[in-house]
Amino acid sequence: MKRYILIFCILSVFCTSCIWERGDKDRRPTQRGKEVHECWFSITDYVLNSSVQTAFYLNAWLAADSSERIAIEDQYFPYQRIRVDEDGNYQIYKGEQRISTINTHQSLLSDIGSAWEVRYLNDDELEQKYGFYLGCMTVSCVENGCWEISSDWPVSPEDYLPVTGDTISWMLRLTAAATPMKLSETPYQLEGTGTFRLGYAVLNYQIDTPIQQAANQWGRLDWTGGQVSLTAKMYQREDVEVGAEYIGNGQVRIDYKGIKEDWDLSY
Repeated sequence: MKRYILIFCILSVFCTSCIWERGDKDRRPTQRGKEVHECWFSITDYVLNSSVQTAFYLNAWLAADSSERIAIEDQYFPYQRIRVDEDGNYQIYKGEQRISTINTHQSLLSDIGSAWEVRYLNDDELEQKYGFYLGCMTVSCVENGCWEISSDWPVSPEDYLPVTGDTISWMLRLTAAATPMKLSETPYQLEGTGTFRLGYAVLNYQIDTPIQQAANQWGRLDWTGGQVSLTAKMYQREDVEVGAEYIGNGQVRIDYKGIKEDWDLSY
């Protein structure tokens, strides 16, 4: 697979200290499991509602005629500008700052076999809020109503990650009845497996039962079903294994060390 660099660099000191450093005094039995899940949920929310959402907005803009494009720009790019560089890449600016670059390879995301390279450029606000850096990913239409979102990330021994091999990768597969415009307003199903980096740690995930997204008007994830298994790993630390089941009403059931508790979904 062609290597696209994605650096979720540093869910960092805050995240890893939440998982490994704190004591258990005055904490709920599944608190540590809940914190591992927050890392996974925050990354996935950011991938879908930042980069992938921007790609679907641009897809709708490309498929529209000139008058429809104005309406799409007003609604979905109200403070942004779309420009095309000499290589045919679409650059999206917020003020003078370029916030993303998308190479469509002259295709639409609704075209089977299309593969867009989406690069969301980091800024201080995003790094402070989420603690990681989102680089380049690929969004591919693999069949009607089905897209794979993926990235490979090279690693070296100097990274001191508890992994084997010279790459880590992740993949999410999104299935919907039609090509989405606004993801939060589109019911879809999410599957996938892979590894996210958390500074000097990694977070492995496996979606065991497809996650169900319900349409909503709030612009956020609203998962009403599905299960995911998570394992946080760091050198010389005990692995933290967590199960999460989405039970609706904005809640997730965390299974940690055989104990199950319900929590509100956190961002």
